[in-house]
Amino acid sequence: MSTIPPVLTKIINLLLENKANFTLLNHVAEGKSDLISKIRGTPTGAGAKAIVCEMKKLRESEIEGVKALNLKDTDFILLILSGDLQVDYKKLSNAINCKKISMAKVDDVLKMTECVPGSVSPFSFNENLKIICDEKIFNRFEEICFNAGSLEHSLKMKSSDYLRIVKPFLGDFSKDL
Repeated sequence: MSTIPPVLTKIINLLLENKANFTLLNHVAEGKSDLISKIRGTPTGAGAKAIVCEMKKLRESEIEGVKALNLKDTDFILLILSGDLQVDYKKLSNAINCKKISMAKVDDVLKMTECVPGSVSPFSFNENLKIICDEKIFNRFEEICFNAGSLEHSLKMKSSDYLRIVKPFLGDFSKDL
């Protein structure tokens, strides 16, 4: 097992400060949703998949929730969705009023999150990386589980605590695999 990564320490401190109950799981290194859910003993859908997306040609939006995100000043978002679903880029680009959106390059993921792909958590400690969540995971599961800055460390917590702490922009941004 590896040492505790700095991102995991930040998450744990944030959760403790906000009096959230959580469980830390140590396991073999894995970043694929279906495989890690088996290792954790949780449903694949309860896995909060965190994907850094790059936006291009953002347009002005009159939607209050989108305006509140203040996305004009950022080129990236952190999209959170259920591990058994995939991103619907058309729905996402329409919702945030952007002409083009795609997965970020590995170098950009590292720069924005301090994590390698597969270990990105559903928390952002970068003020330029806004969190947007697909609401389905929270409607379907009372608890979520996610890799937390490492392929060898996961956290499990109540969905309600996550929503209370992060206060993300919510919507329908996914489709079936």
